Amino acid sequence: MSLAAGARCVTETLVGSQPLHNALRALNVSRHQAAECGRWLVAPKYRGTSKLAMRLADGIFAIARQLQYKLLVGSAGTQDGQVNLLIRIGFQPLPTLAPLAVPLYSDELQFLYIDPRCASAKLTPLINQMVEGLALASLGRLDN
Repeated sequence: MSLAAGARCVTETLVGSQPLHNALRALNVSRHQAAECGRWLVAPKYRGTSKLAMRLADGIFAIARQLQYKLLVGSAGTQDGQVNLLIRIGFQPLPTLAPLAVPLYSDELQFLYIDPRCASAKLTPLINQMVEGLALASLGRLDN
């Protein structure tokens, strides 16, 4: 979801408009240059042991690049290791936003971001496969 859209994103709903604005400003990114990606549902048995979670991330990066977003933001739970997986592939904590206990999810959420244009070199071949598989021809291939 584009952060420039009229509706509030999940991150904004949880932390508030001004804190999200401050985090984006700290990264020198405006709302219209960012999108929220979230609610990635991967069964625990496939996390870290399969390419499934990586394929999901690669597809999201490919689409974000096609749409020319400079930043993807989202929240991830700490209880089942979602945060650890996302940090391993290059996500970082959003500046100025602390983890937040969310009783609705029975978890503590960490607010993360990544520049989809700067994915690690090891992800580049998979992102290129997703570009081709999703027919995102105008995006083109990435150089290693």
